[in-house]
Amino acid sequence: MKTIEQARDEYLTGHEEDSYNEWLSVGFEEGVKFAQAWIHVSYELPDENETVLAKTDYNKLFVCKYEENDFLLNSGSILKSVTHWRPIEIK
Repeated sequence: MKTIEQARDEYLTGHEEDSYNEWLSVGFEEGVKFAQAWIHVSYELPDENETVLAKTDYNKLFVCKYEENDFLLNSGSILKSVTHWRPIEIK
């Protein structure tokens, strides 16, 4: 898998060397930050039936489904102590 820097450099390779490269680089890196950001549960919750990555207060990560105000594991158990979440795929 490419690093963020490698992906950015590959993206910039397709553009002529000019004064816009710095702006393109910053824009690319800000897009990466957005895609990797964790959302605090007090700020926003996932859509109903959305499968997400969830982080707990003891810093463990889980794939779960958000359903009826709970984060559910594949076993159907409710995941407790979820502090943050993020989509698996950015649309």
